[in-house]
Amino acid sequence: MGQSLELDRRAWVVQVMGLPVSVHLRGPGVRSDAVAARVEAVFAELRTVDELFSTYRPESVIGRMAGRMPDPATADPVVGEVVGLCELARTRTDGWFDARRLPLPAGGPGFDPSGLVKGWAVERAARWLADLGDHDLCLNAGGDVLLRTGPGRPAWRVASRTGRPAAAAGRAGAALRRGGHLGHRPAAGRTSWTRAT
Repeated sequence: MGQSLELDRRAWVVQVMGLPVSVHLRGPGVRSDAVAARVEAVFAELRTVDELFSTYRPESVIGRMAGRMPDPATADPVVGEVVGLCELARTRTDGWFDARRLPLPAGGPGFDPSGLVKGWAVERAARWLADLGDHDLCLNAGGDVLLRTGPGRPAWRVASRTGRPAAAAGRAGAALRRGGHLGHRPAAGRTSWTRAT
């Protein structure tokens, strides 16, 4: 019988975007300065996203808009991309997700892309680690999770309140746990976590 290869692991946790964000890597050289610099670039990317899109920071691009939706034609290209994705989400969900009229921290309704931005930012930030093909990645930003494993490598273990198989236990489970950006609600009486591999 072959022996199981134990991969070196390392985790980083930083408070970004008002929540803990963790990066877990498995693979060779995870304790190297070069890998640590890549992970710091992930956190720097998330800080930049927060500087652009936070509704809690009056100096952010979205904060300065005071609830108005930016015009994608004249906005910074990254802001325009998010506005377009919010509109696409509104269309695809038949209005269940509508960033144009959500409650704002300062009161009243207005444009708040937060329900989309965090997952989008996780995918965007993970690009800094994309060419580390011999590493497995778990990037978790307050429940928006991106997982990657190499061929023949052990799967990440995840938990979900939805009771769905692991293949469906990423963002959907996290959104349900927090009350749902897309109007989802946990099934009546659902309180336990389901462990999936």
